[in-house]
Amino acid sequence: MALPLLQWFRKNKIPIQALGLQSHLKAKEKSTDYSGLRKFLKEVTALDLQIFVTELDVDDSELSADAERREREAASVAREYLEVVLKQPQVTAVPTWGMVSHSRHGKDGDSGHVELPYSESLQPSAFFGAMVEALQKG
Repeated sequence: MALPLLQWFRKNKIPIQALGLQSHLKAKEKSTDYSGLRKFLKEVTALDLQIFVTELDVDDSELSADAERREREAASVAREYLEVVLKQPQVTAVPTWGMVSHSRHGKDGDSGHVELPYSESLQPSAFFGAMVEALQKG
C-alpha cells in the first residue's frame, strides 16, 4: 500500500524526501524471511527517497525464559534486520525506540521484555553490539 502512494507522490511532484520504517521487531524462535522487505526497499530506493529506520527495538516476549539467551537471540534479530536494510544506500538514520532495555506490560496483560542498546544497569547490551556490527558492515 505504501509503494503506490510514494510512486503517486513522485509522479505528481508532491515534495517528499524520505520514508520512515517503524521498526518494532518481534523476536521469534524461527528465522524471518526478509525477501519482501528487500524488494520493497529496492523499489523505494529507485524513487530516490531517503529511508529512515525509526523506533528500532526488539520485543523478546516469545523467546526462552533464560534472560541471557533471550538477549542474544533478540540481538540476532536486530542484526539480521539491520544487515538487510543497511544494504540500501538511502538508509541515512537508525534511531532506536529508547536507550535502555526494559520490561513491557501490554494492554491485554501480556508482558515481555524490550531489547535496546543498553541494559538496565546502563551497560552496552548485545543489541548494542549487534547494531555496531551491522553498521560497520553496512
